[in-house]
Amino acid sequence: MKKNIIRIALASLLFIASLSAYNYFTRQGNEGSKEVQIIIQVDQADQDLIVLDVTKRTDDEMLGTFLETVLEEEGLEIEFAGNVTDQFGRYIIGIGDHVTKDSAAGPWWLFNSSTNPDCVSAGFCPGVDITPLYDKDVFIFDFTSSY
Repeated sequence: MKKNIIRIALASLLFIASLSAYNYFTRQGNEGSKEVQIIIQVDQADQDLIVLDVTKRTDDEMLGTFLETVLEEEGLEIEFAGNVTDQFGRYIIGIGDHVTKDSAAGPWWLFNSSTNPDCVSAGFCPGVDITPLYDKDVFIFDFTSSY
């Protein structure tokens, strides 16, 4: 009887250790319930210059928070105007070396998504701090003089 209890206990410990190892290794690189792609481009005379094209997994709820995290990880600085608590949140003044120097004349940072349900239904994306994230979202940020 005592040997059976020891065997059962060892088998249970082995099963729990195996399950824990499996969970640990399958979770690596798959953190976050949503996969979101960020493309940052700058309008040039005859073509767009891609500054960043990255896809990351996240549990962030709003685009602004996710964007800050991604740009920090990629070594790009972002500059905002306004506050998160404003009606439409913050707006982007600069990413990296591309900064709006004259808000009346541009160029400006604009963004859009053809995959985010809220952007699609409205026909435009609201501010970064009020745009919710969904799985498989793709956002394109464009530094442009035309809108």
